Amino acid sequence: MAETLTCSLRTEISCKLNRLPLRFFDRNKAGEILSRVTSDLDKVAEVLQTGLLKLIVAIGTIIGSLIVMFLYSVPLTLIFLLFMLVTNMVAKKSLESAAARQETIGVLTGIAEEYYKGRNVIKAYNHEKQSIEQVRAAAEDNRIASQKADFLTNCVNPLIRLLTRIAHVVIAVIAGKAMIEGRMTVGVVQAFFQYVNQTAEPMTEASYMINSLQSAIASAERTFELLDEEEEVPDRRLR
Repeated sequence: MAETLTCSLRTEISCKLNRLPLRFFDRNKAGEILSRVTSDLDKVAEVLQTGLLKLIVAIGTIIGSLIVMFLYSVPLTLIFLLFMLVTNMVAKKSLESAAARQETIGVLTGIAEEYYKGRNVIKAYNHEKQSIEQVRAAAEDNRIASQKADFLTNCVNPLIRLLTRIAHVVIAVIAGKAMIEGRMTVGVVQAFFQYVNQTAEPMTEASYMINSLQSAIASAERTFELLDEEEEVPDRRLR
């Protein structure tokens, strides 16, 4: 599915480029256009190939476990979910940083392609130092954006594990009180904790894959921006 989607998008982009007006190519660098067709689509295909099936399996496991947890104890399940909702803040930041990273990759690719093609012109006008500084600045922007995006993507796993452990402690205290008061049995508490442990790892994996999918979404947005560009209107007088 990932390869079919990538192939169809590249075919559409190839046809689209033949229908775009010259002002589009004057406004956008060739390297930036190239990055939308290559690196952005490669990112989409990579995430879909490696993560989509894992995400589906993880979501199915989470839904099944949560249903059983709700049957055992609604309040304890809500407490567990409350801790998991904190990761949404990280997910939102991750999407923003992923979009910024893809944008800096496009800028860097555009500058590198333009300066590589125009190397003789740059040397003739003695602009080598300025071109090196611009490439270095674009590479530094890309490094900062990539570092932030990778940090936010990879911090989801330990964050969820930390929240899961804290949730275990809170649930254990509340469940222990319920057992003392006779409102829950030891077997119910043990079964509930088994499902909590069974849900924690798939939830960690699902959150990581969702953050990875956000990087793919940011890449896909750049591709669809190209497909949404206004096309050249054919001159009817030439027919």
